[in-house]
Amino acid sequence: EATEHVHSFGEWTTLKEATCTEAGSKEAACSCGEKKTETIPAKGHTEVVDAAKAATCAETGLTEGKHCSVCNTVLVKQEVVAIIDHELENGVCKHCGLKISQGLEYALNSDGKSYSVSSGNCSDAEIVIPAVYQGKPVTVIRSFWYGKMTSVKIPGSVTTISDYAFQCCSMLEYVEIPDGVKTIGYSAFSSCESLSGITIPDSVDSIGGNILAETAYYKNDANWEDGVLYAGKFLIE
Repeated sequence: EATEHVHSFGEWTTLKEATCTEAGSKEAACSCGEKKTETIPAKGHTEVVDAAKAATCAETGLTEGKHCSVCNTVLVKQEVVAIIDHELENGVCKHCGLKISQGLEYALNSDGKSYSVSSGNCSDAEIVIPAVYQGKPVTVIRSFWYGKMTSVKIPGSVTTISDYAFQCCSMLEYVEIPDGVKTIGYSAFSSCESLSGITIPDSVDSIGGNILAETAYYKNDANWEDGVLYAGKFLIE
């Protein structure tokens, strides 16, 4: 009389590893060749907290976030917290020590979320533009048409320098445009007679014509090569 075979399954062999979000599978075999499979449950994410960072008057902050330490999936996205206003005392920020020019004129942009700035009735020789005004970023420079200005500190919040923005600032000698500026308008620095140097970041993707016309940089033959004028990697004329 035949004896009924009773399966005796050996150790499990993993067919597919379980991940944070996907189930896996495993298999065991009997000496008779019969096999059985089972599902390995998904492991679930291993949460790690990404600490919040307070915004200051010098740099943006971040909200608290979370990500998985195994697969790096972002579970709670960190949001950028805008730079806060300088807290001024006699025109000087009590936190970062920066002296902000007074008398500048601000106008709310059409998006309602940012400001543009112009010289207004400010008469400083060394202009310092804040990154934030009344809780909103300063993103556009409009017009600073006067001759007394010798330098200007442009904040990293600025994305646009308008047409004719610094035209005829005859004492302005050097300009360093911060990374983040995307647009420099037509004749933005034209007729700045003393302007002999300018740094333009890679973030710029639009430059208007005549931006350096009638400047010391334009008139310096050493800056031209075979009838072509560059400022860094940017073709000027």
